[in-house]
Amino acid sequence: MAELQLAVSEIYSAYLTQNKIKAKTDHYKTLIETRVTAAPDLARLTLLPGSPDAGATQWARESDRLATAVTTNHNNFAGGLEAPMPYWQAAEAVASVSGQKLRLSWDQAVDLQGDAVIYTVQVAATPTMANPVVDVTQAQVGNEFPTYDGAMLPNGLYYMKVSARDSKGNTQSAFDTLDLPSGRYFGVRAFLVTNGVVTAPPPPL
Repeated sequence: MAELQLAVSEIYSAYLTQNKIKAKTDHYKTLIETRVTAAPDLARLTLLPGSPDAGATQWARESDRLATAVTTNHNNFAGGLEAPMPYWQAAEAVASVSGQKLRLSWDQAVDLQGDAVIYTVQVAATPTMANPVVDVTQAQVGNEFPTYDGAMLPNGLYYMKVSARDSKGNTQSAFDTLDLPSGRYFGVRAFLVTNGVVTAPPPPL
């Protein structure tokens, strides 16, 4: 970990400085702005979901943001070392003597300081986790693969979110990111229940 921190500090302070990045982006911006903000390129720009801004406005804002992005990421890296590491989530159906059960699982959120970690597991019909149908908290037990088993849910589209918190109050979300017309939801995974079968939902239109 000490070697990683040293390498990050060296790259940040010697190579990816804000002044160097700004000089590069300012130079390239003058070369390509007139083409990117006109047809046919303008119609093919990747836009942020739910943003009311036009493509040219989003592109200009993003090009200006690049100079500060490394500083933001560097600060997030330094602060993120205190929190549990992120993880992936999954939902599946498992057989039991009483019928199909819903199993929610996720990778262990490793805490680099060895702090105890607890998880809050939520499932709701909306990605905001409003009125969750599952809302439980459980502790990490040794190196076991964390899971939650519950009753199979009625047919429908559901969203799961597992949040990790260490004994010092530092929190972490899963890697999963969900892009919907209503916005982007970090740490949220969608799944579909159809007659006791759990699958990934079709991509949003």
